Amino acid sequence: MKKLLTLALALSIIGCTTTQPTIQIGQSVTKSTQTQILYYWVHPQNPVQMLSVVSGEFYWEDGCIYLLQNGKKFTAQFPELPKDSVVWNEQRRTLALKNANNLSETVEFQMGDMIHTNGYYSAYMAEKIANTDEQGRKCLSPDGMANIGTVSIEKL
Repeated sequence: MKKLLTLALALSIIGCTTTQPTIQIGQSVTKSTQTQILYYWVHPQNPVQMLSVVSGEFYWEDGCIYLLQNGKKFTAQFPELPKDSVVWNEQRRTLALKNANNLSETVEFQMGDMIHTNGYYSAYMAEKIANTDEQGRKCLSPDGMANIGTVSIEKL
């Protein structure tokens, strides 16, 4: 009986102990990157967009969206209006663009997808960016801006 009591006591003590998690030296913590969407200004009462053509491949790097075309990397900008016409999904890294002429029509792009739509290319000019801040400035490409429109969106 004494042996049984000793065994039961030993099992209960061992079974109730916990071990602390060990910290691995050199184990890195991944910092979450928040992607910056840049917008260009459009007039609130008459939100027209340029009808010339922009095309290229969407590319994401370090929290910034670019449009690759002919060996150049342009910073992607989208129309500020209508509101919520550009939706970025951080986890899936997808970009959903609503057609400005039919807001119920949405085209979703993954990074690496090709787009052909209205818009224009321009050199970087701070006054042309509706929401520039320190995060947005780090996304500026020396190749310039791709002002991507949402009137005639085609996914290639």
